Amino acid sequence: MRRLLAALLALPGGYRGFGQTASGTLAGVVRDSSGAPIAAAGIKVRSENTSTLREASTDIQGAFRVPNLLRDLFAEGALSTAFVP
Repeated sequence: MRRLLAALLALPGGYRGFGQTASGTLAGVVRDSSGAPIAAAGIKVRSENTSTLREASTDIQGAFRVPNLLRDLFAEGALSTAFVP
């Protein structure tokens, strides 16, 4: 066991363990009632505990990503001023 530990510590960069992260990503697709994607919709994600607001927008396929969200409860919403049903 001591030889294995010495070998791991001798590697460039040393030994790095992997663990859970304290943040996550919210991702999805915004669609209308017929299932068509809505491009350029504004996405707002607000922390319910700190009221911190993060914003993103959808791409041409209606997809969005809001990365690096800390653990919390969130309220989300989408808005598109160009959308015509």
